[in-house]
Amino acid sequence: MSTCDDRGVGYAYYQSMKNHGKKTAQFDVVTKKEQSFEELLQRCIGAALAIEDAGLKPGDFVTTCSLNHLDVCVPYLASLFTGTISASVEATMPAQEMVYLLNQVGPKIIFVGPEAVEVVEEAVEKLDTKPLIVVFGDTGCYPSFSDFIAPFSGENAFRPRIPESLEETALVLFSSGTTGLPKGICHTHRSMLANSEYWIVDDCSTAAWFTTPYWSTFYLNLHMCIRNGLCRVLLPPFDKNNPWSVLEHKIDFLLSNPLQALAFTKQSPRDNVDLGNLFRFTFAGYGLPEAHILELRKKFPKSELVNVYGQSEFFGVPFQFPCDSRGLRLSRKYPTSAGTPKSHISWKIVDLETGKPLGPNQQGELLIKADFQCKGYHNRDSSEVFDSEGYVKTGDIAYYNEEMCFFIVNRIKESFKYQGIHIIPSEIEAVLQSHPSVARVVVVGLPHETDGNHPMGVVVLNDKAGKVCEGELLKFIEDRVEDKNRLRGGVTFVKKLPLTVTEKLNRFKLTQLVLSNQLHLLN
Repeated sequence: MSTCDDRGVGYAYYQSMKNHGKKTAQFDVVTKKEQSFEELLQRCIGAALAIEDAGLKPGDFVTTCSLNHLDVCVPYLASLFTGTISASVEATMPAQEMVYLLNQVGPKIIFVGPEAVEVVEEAVEKLDTKPLIVVFGDTGCYPSFSDFIAPFSGENAFRPRIPESLEETALVLFSSGTTGLPKGICHTHRSMLANSEYWIVDDCSTAAWFTTPYWSTFYLNLHMCIRNGLCRVLLPPFDKNNPWSVLEHKIDFLLSNPLQALAFTKQSPRDNVDLGNLFRFTFAGYGLPEAHILELRKKFPKSELVNVYGQSEFFGVPFQFPCDSRGLRLSRKYPTSAGTPKSHISWKIVDLETGKPLGPNQQGELLIKADFQCKGYHNRDSSEVFDSEGYVKTGDIAYYNEEMCFFIVNRIKESFKYQGIHIIPSEIEAVLQSHPSVARVVVVGLPHETDGNHPMGVVVLNDKAGKVCEGELLKFIEDRVEDKNRLRGGVTFVKKLPLTVTEKLNRFKLTQLVLSNQLHLLN
């Protein structure tokens, strides 16, 4: 078990920022403004004192709803200093979805970006509680963040609150909502401080990511920056039509989602782009097909590409190829692998029906036990999250090979049965995705009276695709898969697929549209 600082996450961050002092903590490439760790700490202390002055007590919730800027991380860090709990929402989500999330935690304060004021106002009208709204900027209607954290007496004497136990909840993340309604995932001081060796970064000095405080990766990377003294480079929102603009800046570590990574494969870099500006390119969210990963490697010959597996239930990654010759060899040999198990974790692959452990190259549910796992869901029964030995049931179908490389195959909730046989949609999707006219494809189970479900393909065609009919794709699949994987439910063409606010495929919504015969809404 990892050794954790008994004073908690807030104190650990406070001490790290003091130690890094005048080193640059953040740089905004748009405004050209930069901020030292010393300056960041001062704003966090001001926000912490303001939160306490507003009457909040340990265990109360605060929420951030904003795009990225220099101050966006401050309310979260201040919550760790005061024992309040941060649970944030996405500025681009609809008000109805925001209401569902906020009612789970009942925040006392919402820190809002100017772009989200209207949707937050609409959501607050429907909340069970009425939080204080503080705006990053000046609207004239609400307190501005700068005024909210105006100098308080006692700043020099301030010290973060020490939790009564490392099992106290320090952060609540909302699950992605890809296969069901989002739930609040509780991370403790222990889970956030564990797995410390993952966060040691010796070969990077700058890091960048596009995610906002709604995403778990925002907190993981901020943790890495604060603990290691890295400069967080704030980039403008990702431009899929000009992805290479990212490399106009020197970035040692870049995190993107797979859709953003794929944008680089669709166009070549301009002549003035320095490919040496990116050292490590990490993408997380869901696995990319091997062909796309190989194409990315061609596009980034000077960068180390890392395909990361993670879940919001873990404050860290359970698998990763080591940064040595063996790790490099394995990552090249198995481009779609999530890596090898990290130290300090336990794992098992179990049969979906019997729950018995499986050996190499046998697909089953992946279960993981680690110091950095969550303690459960906020105000919900969490008994289904863990097995009898305390392992987290990831809900992912996976397997490992003889070299202990792990591969994530599919979500269990995405699989279905045809005549009693488990169907793994990703296996069919990978084949259909190889058709030159197919841009994206999702396979779902179409209920059948006697067979259980029939595999059905929902397809988005490439912009330049010619005439493609259902029969052509059915024949394409039939020639390449075993009988159980044939698309007996047919193929339906749509212009777009429903996504969550985290830009993951919303299978839950897609399945609802299929079952209600409303796929036409995607055209």
